[in-house]
Amino acid sequence: MAAGLYDIIIEQYAVFQKAFQYNNSDGTPIDLSGKSGKMQVRKSYDSTAVLVELSTANGKMTVDNLGNIILNLTAEETSVLNWEDAVYDILIDGERILQGRAVLDRGSTHA
Repeated sequence: MAAGLYDIIIEQYAVFQKAFQYNNSDGTPIDLSGKSGKMQVRKSYDSTAVLVELSTANGKMTVDNLGNIILNLTAEETSVLNWEDAVYDILIDGERILQGRAVLDRGSTHA
């Protein structure tokens, strides 16, 4: 199955939480229990530098039996991010399921 396309916006100095549901072609959720997931943000798809990584291994991504993929960064973690326009993809057990642009909304007022 081809990876879906979805652009995300991360607000700097704010909590980032985004949830996706991974479904079969008939719309039923795919059980992700026990699966590993990883999302990496890079300046470009061929860049070697990872700007931020959210994964089941580092606790920044959770997955469940209802096909939910939940991404989490604290306000402290978003405060140190330093890019404007980048790309990301999400892999579940090595299969790319979602990709797109990752925009950092820097804002002008900081806490």
